[in-house]
Amino acid sequence: MVVLSSLMSREASGGKEDVHKKSKGLMSGLSSSCGGVEDSPALQVLFLVGFSLSTLALFVALTIFLSFRSLRCLRNIIHCHLIVSFTLSNITWLIMNNALIAEHRSGLQWLCKLKVTLYRYLTATNFFWMFVEGLYLFSMIVWAFSASKIKHWHYIIVGWMLPVVFVAVWVILKLLYDDTSLCWLPHSDAVLDYIIHIPICIVLLCNVFFLATIIWVLVTKLRASNSLETRQYRKAVRATVVLFPLLGLTYLLFFYIPTSHRHLYHVTAFVNAALHSLQGLVVAIFFCFLNGEVQAVLRKKLSNIQDNRGLFTRYTKSSFVGSPGRSSFHALSMTTCNGRQSQPARSKHCNSETSEVFASPEEAAEHML
Repeated sequence: MVVLSSLMSREASGGKEDVHKKSKGLMSGLSSSCGGVEDSPALQVLFLVGFSLSTLALFVALTIFLSFRSLRCLRNIIHCHLIVSFTLSNITWLIMNNALIAEHRSGLQWLCKLKVTLYRYLTATNFFWMFVEGLYLFSMIVWAFSASKIKHWHYIIVGWMLPVVFVAVWVILKLLYDDTSLCWLPHSDAVLDYIIHIPICIVLLCNVFFLATIIWVLVTKLRASNSLETRQYRKAVRATVVLFPLLGLTYLLFFYIPTSHRHLYHVTAFVNAALHSLQGLVVAIFFCFLNGEVQAVLRKKLSNIQDNRGLFTRYTKSSFVGSPGRSSFHALSMTTCNGRQSQPARSKHCNSETSEVFASPEEAAEHML
Protein backbone atom coordinates (compact mmCIF):
# COMPACT_ATOMS: atom_id res chain seq x y z
CA MET A 1 0.00 0.00 0.00
CA VAL A 2 1.01 3.56 -0.48
CA VAL A 3 2.55 5.46 2.41
CA LEU A 4 -0.31 7.94 2.42
CA SER A 5 0.12 9.44 5.87
CA SER A 6 3.60 10.68 4.99
CA LEU A 7 2.34 12.07 1.71
CA MET A 8 -0.50 13.99 3.35
CA SER A 9 1.74 15.46 6.04
CA ARG A 10 4.25 16.66 3.46
CA GLU A 11 1.48 18.19 1.39
CA ALA A 12 0.03 19.94 4.40
CA SER A 13 3.45 21.42 5.21
CA GLY A 14 3.83 22.84 1.72
CA GLY A 15 6.29 20.33 0.21
CA LYS A 16 4.71 20.33 -3.23
CA GLU A 17 7.74 19.05 -5.11
CA ASP A 18 8.10 16.12 -2.76
CA VAL A 19 4.37 15.48 -3.01
CA HIS A 20 4.61 15.35 -6.79
CA LYS A 21 7.47 12.88 -6.55
CA LYS A 22 5.59 10.69 -4.08
CA SER A 23 2.40 10.93 -6.13
CA LYS A 24 3.98 8.77 -8.81
CA GLY A 25 3.57 5.82 -6.47
CA LEU A 26 -0.08 6.32 -5.61
CA MET A 27 -1.51 4.10 -8.29
CA SER A 28 1.08 1.39 -7.81
CA GLY A 29 0.22 1.48 -4.13
CA LEU A 30 -3.46 1.09 -4.96
CA SER A 31 -2.72 -1.80 -7.29
CA SER A 32 -0.21 -3.64 -5.15
CA SER A 33 -0.16 -4.78 -1.58
CA CYS A 34 3.52 -3.96 -1.32
CA GLY A 35 4.81 -0.73 0.08
CA GLY A 36 8.08 1.10 0.32
CA VAL A 37 8.99 0.88 -3.36
CA GLU A 38 5.88 2.55 -4.78
CA ASP A 39 7.88 5.52 -6.09
CA SER A 40 10.27 3.31 -8.06
CA PRO A 41 10.27 4.36 -11.76
CA ALA A 42 10.86 0.75 -12.81
CA LEU A 43 7.81 -0.35 -10.86
CA GLN A 44 5.73 2.38 -12.46
CA VAL A 45 6.87 1.31 -15.94
CA LEU A 46 6.07 -2.31 -15.09
CA PHE A 47 2.55 -1.41 -14.04
CA LEU A 48 1.98 0.81 -17.08
CA VAL A 49 3.28 -1.72 -19.60
CA GLY A 50 1.49 -4.62 -17.90
CA PHE A 51 -1.90 -2.92 -17.75
CA SER A 52 -1.54 -1.63 -21.34
CA LEU A 53 -0.69 -5.08 -22.75
CA SER A 54 -3.47 -6.69 -20.74
CA THR A 55 -6.05 -4.15 -21.95
CA LEU A 56 -5.06 -4.64 -25.60
CA ALA A 57 -5.17 -8.44 -25.34
CA LEU A 58 -8.51 -8.36 -23.49
CA PHE A 59 -10.03 -6.09 -26.15
CA VAL A 60 -8.94 -8.47 -28.93
CA ALA A 61 -10.28 -11.48 -27.02
CA LEU A 62 -13.64 -9.81 -26.39
CA THR A 63 -13.91 -8.84 -30.06
CA ILE A 64 -13.33 -12.47 -31.09
CA PHE A 65 -15.95 -13.83 -28.69
CA LEU A 66 -18.56 -11.28 -29.83
CA SER A 67 -17.85 -11.71 -33.56
CA PHE A 68 -18.83 -15.38 -33.86
CA ARG A 69 -22.25 -16.69 -32.91
CA SER A 70 -20.93 -20.23 -32.61
CA LEU A 71 -18.92 -19.13 -29.56
CA ARG A 72 -21.91 -17.75 -27.66
CA CYS A 73 -22.48 -20.47 -25.09
CA LEU A 74 -22.76 -20.00 -21.34
CA ARG A 75 -19.14 -20.97 -20.75
CA ASN A 76 -17.83 -18.35 -23.17
CA ILE A 77 -20.36 -15.77 -21.97
CA ILE A 78 -18.85 -16.13 -18.49
CA HIS A 79 -15.42 -15.65 -20.06
CA CYS A 80 -16.73 -12.44 -21.69
CA HIS A 81 -17.96 -11.09 -18.35
CA LEU A 82 -14.55 -11.72 -16.81
CA ILE A 83 -12.83 -10.07 -19.78
CA VAL A 84 -15.10 -7.01 -19.55
CA SER A 85 -14.41 -6.75 -15.82
CA PHE A 86 -10.64 -6.80 -16.34
CA THR A 87 -10.85 -4.41 -19.28
CA LEU A 88 -12.84 -1.81 -17.35
CA SER A 89 -10.60 -2.04 -14.27
CA ASN A 90 -7.45 -1.70 -16.40
CA ILE A 91 -8.84 1.31 -18.27
CA THR A 92 -9.86 2.92 -14.97
CA TRP A 93 -6.32 2.41 -13.63
CA LEU A 94 -4.77 3.95 -16.75
CA ILE A 95 -7.10 6.97 -16.48
CA MET A 96 -6.38 7.48 -12.78
CA ASN A 97 -2.62 7.02 -13.08
CA ASN A 98 -1.92 10.68 -13.85
CA ALA A 99 -5.26 12.29 -13.01
CA LEU A 100 -5.79 11.77 -9.27
CA ILE A 101 -3.18 14.20 -7.97
CA ALA A 102 -4.25 16.93 -10.41
CA GLU A 103 -7.86 16.50 -9.37
CA HIS A 104 -6.89 16.56 -5.69
CA ARG A 105 -4.90 19.78 -6.09
CA SER A 106 -7.68 21.44 -8.09
CA GLY A 107 -10.18 20.73 -5.32
CA LEU A 108 -12.09 18.01 -7.18
CA GLN A 109 -12.00 15.63 -4.25
CA TRP A 110 -15.38 14.17 -5.13
CA LEU A 111 -14.17 13.21 -8.61
CA CYS A 112 -11.01 11.44 -7.48
CA LYS A 113 -12.96 9.66 -4.72
CA LEU A 114 -15.50 8.55 -7.31
CA LYS A 115 -12.74 7.13 -9.52
CA VAL A 116 -11.08 5.30 -6.65
CA THR A 117 -14.44 3.86 -5.62
CA LEU A 118 -15.10 2.73 -9.19
CA TYR A 119 -11.67 1.11 -9.35
CA ARG A 120 -12.28 -0.63 -6.02
CA TYR A 121 -15.58 -2.00 -7.33
CA LEU A 122 -14.14 -3.17 -10.66
CA THR A 123 -11.21 -4.84 -8.91
CA ALA A 124 -13.68 -6.68 -6.70
CA THR A 125 -15.65 -7.80 -9.77
CA ASN A 126 -12.41 -9.28 -11.17
CA PHE A 127 -12.19 -11.63 -8.20
CA PHE A 128 -15.90 -12.42 -8.15
CA TRP A 129 -15.95 -13.32 -11.84
CA MET A 130 -12.90 -15.51 -11.29
CA PHE A 131 -14.97 -17.10 -8.53
CA VAL A 132 -17.81 -17.59 -11.04
CA GLU A 133 -15.35 -19.29 -13.41
CA GLY A 134 -14.37 -21.67 -10.64
CA LEU A 135 -17.98 -22.23 -9.61
CA TYR A 136 -19.03 -23.00 -13.19
CA LEU A 137 -16.23 -25.51 -13.73
CA PHE A 138 -16.92 -27.05 -10.32
CA SER A 139 -20.61 -27.44 -11.17
CA MET A 140 -19.84 -28.99 -14.58
CA ILE A 141 -17.42 -31.55 -13.15
CA VAL A 142 -18.69 -32.27 -9.63
CA TRP A 143 -22.38 -31.31 -9.91
CA ALA A 144 -22.82 -32.47 -13.50
CA PHE A 145 -26.51 -33.34 -13.10
CA SER A 146 -27.38 -30.07 -11.33
CA ALA A 147 -25.33 -27.68 -13.43
CA SER A 148 -28.25 -26.76 -15.68
CA LYS A 149 -30.16 -25.39 -12.66
CA ILE A 150 -27.70 -22.49 -12.36
CA LYS A 151 -28.73 -19.90 -14.95
CA HIS A 152 -26.90 -17.02 -16.54
CA TRP A 153 -28.60 -14.41 -14.39
CA HIS A 154 -27.46 -16.22 -11.24
CA TYR A 155 -23.86 -15.71 -12.31
CA ILE A 156 -24.56 -12.06 -13.14
CA ILE A 157 -25.84 -11.46 -9.61
CA VAL A 158 -22.71 -13.03 -8.11
CA GLY A 159 -20.24 -11.32 -10.46
CA TRP A 160 -21.66 -7.80 -10.77
CA MET A 161 -24.16 -7.27 -7.93
CA LEU A 162 -22.53 -8.78 -4.84
CA PRO A 163 -19.50 -6.45 -5.02
CA VAL A 164 -21.91 -3.49 -5.06
CA VAL A 165 -23.10 -4.44 -1.56
CA PHE A 166 -19.82 -4.35 0.33
CA VAL A 167 -18.39 -1.48 -1.76
CA ALA A 168 -21.49 0.56 -0.89
CA VAL A 169 -20.97 -0.27 2.80
CA TRP A 170 -17.32 0.78 2.44
CA VAL A 171 -18.35 4.12 0.87
CA ILE A 172 -20.87 4.88 3.61
CA LEU A 173 -18.38 4.15 6.40
CA LYS A 174 -15.70 6.15 4.59
CA LEU A 175 -18.00 9.16 4.47
CA LEU A 176 -18.79 8.82 8.16
CA TYR A 177 -15.44 7.93 9.70
CA ASP A 178 -12.54 8.32 7.26
CA ASP A 179 -13.38 11.12 4.84
CA THR A 180 -10.09 12.94 5.47
CA SER A 181 -7.83 10.52 3.55
CA LEU A 182 -6.47 11.60 0.19
CA CYS A 183 -8.99 10.49 -2.47
CA TRP A 184 -9.84 7.49 -0.27
CA LEU A 185 -6.60 5.81 -1.28
CA PRO A 186 -5.35 3.03 1.01
CA HIS A 187 -3.08 3.91 3.91
CA SER A 188 -1.56 2.18 6.89
CA ASP A 189 -4.54 2.83 9.22
CA ALA A 190 -7.26 2.00 6.68
CA VAL A 191 -9.14 -0.54 8.76
CA LEU A 192 -12.27 0.04 6.68
CA ASP A 193 -10.52 -1.43 3.64
CA TYR A 194 -11.00 -4.86 5.18
CA ILE A 195 -14.66 -4.53 4.24
CA ILE A 196 -13.48 -5.10 0.67
CA HIS A 197 -10.48 -7.31 1.38
CA ILE A 198 -12.31 -9.96 3.44
CA PRO A 199 -14.94 -10.89 0.77
CA ILE A 200 -12.16 -11.09 -1.83
CA CYS A 201 -10.15 -13.42 0.41
CA ILE A 202 -13.28 -15.55 0.93
CA VAL A 203 -13.87 -16.04 -2.81
CA LEU A 204 -10.18 -16.83 -3.32
CA LEU A 205 -10.38 -19.51 -0.63
CA CYS A 206 -13.50 -20.87 -2.32
CA ASN A 207 -11.53 -21.11 -5.55
CA VAL A 208 -8.83 -23.04 -3.69
CA PHE A 209 -11.55 -25.50 -2.62
CA PHE A 210 -12.92 -25.69 -6.18
CA LEU A 211 -9.46 -26.31 -7.62
CA ALA A 212 -8.60 -29.02 -5.08
CA THR A 213 -11.92 -30.79 -5.64
CA ILE A 214 -11.65 -30.58 -9.44
CA ILE A 215 -8.13 -32.00 -9.46
CA TRP A 216 -9.18 -34.77 -7.04
CA VAL A 217 -12.10 -35.74 -9.29
CA LEU A 218 -9.94 -35.69 -12.40
CA VAL A 219 -7.20 -37.81 -10.85
CA THR A 220 -9.78 -40.27 -9.49
CA LYS A 221 -11.41 -40.63 -12.90
CA LEU A 222 -8.08 -40.91 -14.67
CA ARG A 223 -6.96 -43.69 -12.35
CA ALA A 224 -10.00 -45.68 -13.43
CA SER A 225 -8.96 -45.31 -17.07
CA ASN A 226 -6.59 -47.96 -18.36
CA SER A 227 -5.61 -46.22 -21.60
CA LEU A 228 -3.03 -43.48 -22.08
CA GLU A 229 -2.48 -43.13 -18.33
CA THR A 230 0.62 -40.93 -18.62
CA ARG A 231 -1.05 -38.62 -21.11
CA GLN A 232 -4.15 -38.30 -18.94
CA TYR A 233 -2.12 -37.40 -15.87
CA ARG A 234 -0.36 -34.74 -17.89
CA LYS A 235 -3.76 -33.29 -18.68
CA ALA A 236 -4.57 -33.16 -14.97
CA VAL A 237 -1.29 -31.42 -14.23
CA ARG A 238 -1.93 -28.99 -17.08
CA ALA A 239 -5.39 -28.25 -15.69
CA THR A 240 -3.85 -27.49 -12.30
CA VAL A 241 -1.20 -25.16 -13.72
CA VAL A 242 -3.69 -23.33 -15.94
CA LEU A 243 -6.48 -22.97 -13.39
CA PHE A 244 -4.20 -21.67 -10.65
CA PRO A 245 -3.68 -18.18 -12.22
CA LEU A 246 -7.08 -18.11 -13.95
CA LEU A 247 -8.90 -18.47 -10.63
CA GLY A 248 -6.83 -15.66 -9.11
CA LEU A 249 -4.92 -17.92 -6.74
CA THR A 250 -1.61 -16.21 -7.54
CA TYR A 251 -2.77 -13.39 -5.28
CA LEU A 252 -2.58 -15.76 -2.33
CA LEU A 253 1.15 -16.20 -2.93
CA PHE A 254 1.75 -12.64 -1.75
CA PHE A 255 -0.85 -12.44 0.98
CA TYR A 256 2.04 -11.94 3.41
CA ILE A 257 4.83 -9.56 2.38
CA PRO A 258 8.27 -10.20 3.99
CA THR A 259 9.21 -6.71 5.18
CA SER A 260 12.16 -7.79 7.33
CA HIS A 261 14.49 -8.50 4.39
CA ARG A 262 14.92 -5.45 2.17
CA HIS A 263 16.03 -7.22 -1.02
CA LEU A 264 13.44 -9.96 -0.71
CA TYR A 265 10.86 -7.28 -0.08
CA HIS A 266 11.75 -5.46 -3.31
CA VAL A 267 11.75 -8.66 -5.36
CA THR A 268 8.34 -9.55 -3.95
CA ALA A 269 7.02 -6.11 -4.85
CA PHE A 270 8.09 -6.43 -8.48
CA VAL A 271 6.85 -10.00 -8.88
CA ASN A 272 3.52 -9.03 -7.32
CA ALA A 273 3.28 -6.02 -9.64
CA ALA A 274 3.96 -8.19 -12.69
CA LEU A 275 1.36 -10.80 -11.69
CA HIS A 276 -1.22 -8.13 -10.90
CA SER A 277 -0.82 -6.04 -14.06
CA LEU A 278 -0.52 -9.05 -16.41
CA GLN A 279 -3.46 -11.00 -14.95
CA GLY A 280 -5.72 -9.75 -17.73
CA LEU A 281 -3.20 -10.89 -20.37
CA VAL A 282 -3.14 -14.38 -18.82
CA VAL A 283 -6.95 -14.50 -18.88
CA ALA A 284 -7.04 -13.49 -22.56
CA ILE A 285 -4.38 -16.04 -23.54
CA PHE A 286 -5.85 -19.07 -21.81
CA PHE A 287 -9.55 -18.37 -22.15
CA CYS A 288 -9.42 -17.11 -25.75
CA PHE A 289 -6.18 -17.39 -27.72
CA LEU A 290 -5.43 -20.97 -26.61
CA ASN A 291 -9.09 -22.01 -26.62
CA GLY A 292 -9.59 -24.89 -29.06
CA GLU A 293 -13.04 -23.68 -30.13
CA VAL A 294 -11.73 -20.19 -30.83
CA GLN A 295 -8.81 -21.52 -32.84
CA ALA A 296 -11.13 -23.76 -34.90
CA VAL A 297 -13.49 -20.87 -35.64
CA LEU A 298 -10.62 -18.58 -36.65
CA ARG A 299 -9.09 -21.26 -38.89
CA LYS A 300 -12.47 -21.80 -40.56
CA LYS A 301 -12.91 -18.06 -41.06
CA LEU A 302 -9.43 -17.73 -42.54
CA SER A 303 -10.07 -20.72 -44.83
CA ASN A 304 -13.35 -19.17 -46.04
CA ILE A 305 -11.59 -15.89 -46.77
CA GLN A 306 -8.89 -17.67 -48.77
CA ASP A 307 -11.49 -19.71 -50.69
CA ASN A 308 -13.51 -16.60 -51.50
CA ARG A 309 -10.41 -14.83 -52.76
CA GLY A 310 -9.53 -17.80 -54.95
CA LEU A 311 -13.05 -17.98 -56.39
CA PHE A 312 -13.07 -14.24 -57.00
CA THR A 313 -9.72 -14.40 -58.81
CA ARG A 314 -10.80 -17.30 -61.06
CA TYR A 315 -14.17 -15.67 -61.76
CA THR A 316 -12.49 -12.40 -62.69
CA LYS A 317 -10.09 -14.14 -65.08
CA SER A 318 -12.87 -16.15 -66.76
CA SER A 319 -14.98 -13.01 -67.17
CA PHE A 320 -12.05 -11.14 -68.67
CA VAL A 321 -11.49 -13.72 -71.43
CA GLY A 322 -15.25 -13.91 -72.04
CA SER A 323 -15.70 -17.64 -71.55
CA PRO A 324 -19.33 -18.46 -70.57
CA GLY A 325 -18.31 -21.97 -69.54
CA ARG A 326 -15.69 -20.71 -67.12
CA SER A 327 -17.87 -17.92 -65.82
CA SER A 328 -20.28 -20.55 -64.51
CA PHE A 329 -17.53 -22.13 -62.40
CA HIS A 330 -19.02 -20.85 -59.15
CA ALA A 331 -22.43 -22.31 -59.99
CA LEU A 332 -20.91 -25.66 -60.91
CA SER A 333 -18.85 -25.73 -57.73
CA MET A 334 -22.02 -25.41 -55.67
CA THR A 335 -23.70 -28.38 -57.41
CA THR A 336 -23.23 -32.03 -56.49
CA CYS A 337 -22.80 -34.89 -58.92
CA ASN A 338 -26.55 -35.62 -58.63
CA GLY A 339 -27.39 -32.15 -59.82
CA ARG A 340 -28.65 -30.97 -56.45
CA GLN A 341 -27.62 -27.72 -54.85
CA SER A 342 -25.11 -28.39 -52.07
CA GLN A 343 -25.84 -26.91 -48.67
CA PRO A 344 -23.10 -25.34 -46.59
CA ALA A 345 -22.21 -27.24 -43.46
CA ARG A 346 -24.04 -25.87 -40.48
CA SER A 347 -21.84 -24.96 -37.59
CA LYS A 348 -22.64 -26.21 -34.15
CA HIS A 349 -23.83 -23.33 -32.01
CA CYS A 350 -23.77 -23.22 -28.25
CA ASN A 351 -26.96 -22.72 -26.33
CA SER A 352 -26.47 -19.53 -24.32
CA GLU A 353 -29.35 -20.24 -21.99
CA THR A 354 -28.32 -23.64 -20.67
CA SER A 355 -25.13 -25.29 -19.57
CA GLU A 356 -23.46 -27.81 -21.86
CA VAL A 357 -23.70 -31.48 -20.95
CA PHE A 358 -20.40 -33.30 -21.19
CA ALA A 359 -19.84 -37.04 -21.25
CA SER A 360 -17.14 -36.98 -18.59
CA PRO A 361 -15.36 -34.63 -16.17
CA GLU A 362 -12.28 -34.83 -18.35
CA GLU A 363 -14.28 -33.52 -21.32
CA ALA A 364 -15.70 -30.69 -19.22
CA ALA A 365 -12.23 -29.65 -18.12
CA GLU A 366 -10.93 -29.89 -21.69
CA HIS A 367 -13.70 -27.58 -22.97
CA MET A 368 -13.33 -25.19 -20.06
CA LEU A 369 -9.63 -24.78 -20.67
